[in-house]
Amino acid sequence: MAYVDGFVLPIPRKNAAAYERMPTEWADMTPEQQAMAETAYASYKASAKDQFLWMTQDPDGPRIQVDFVDPQDEYGIGSLSSSKPFEAEAAYAEMLEDVRVNSHLKVRKSEQDQPNRFMVEVDPETGLSYNDMTRAVHDFFGHAQAGNNFSRHGENIAYILQCQSFPPED
Repeated sequence: MAYVDGFVLPIPRKNAAAYERMPTEWADMTPEQQAMAETAYASYKASAKDQFLWMTQDPDGPRIQVDFVDPQDEYGIGSLSSSKPFEAEAAYAEMLEDVRVNSHLKVRKSEQDQPNRFMVEVDPETGLSYNDMTRAVHDFFGHAQAGNNFSRHGENIAYILQCQSFPPED
């Protein structure tokens, strides 16, 4: 995998080898490598937004209502998956029922001080950060729809499924 400032870079499959050789820190990249990273993130953000809008607003989509909860609240699923496995399993069961019965999904809101310059940007149309939209898409498609819990194995499967959901490059 390629990384930028400690975050996984959403690399286009056809250029994977070029991305794999990139430095992991933005400051260490050449202008050409920075441009490649910017292009990859722009494509990723557009796809994540399209998927988010489909799952929440499209008449042909599931029309899921997404509520973003404060990262400091107890609901923080991400923090439960490794430190409190029994609570994580209960939260997973609660999430599945909420999605299936109420078409509702609670997602932990991103911290606004995260260092990933690309994902913290706020989309003017939705008023959400791209990271928040990505979290909702990940939880809906990777966990609720596919039936993967919040264990590290469930997270890995959800990540793989989410990667496969993006359109192939031209």
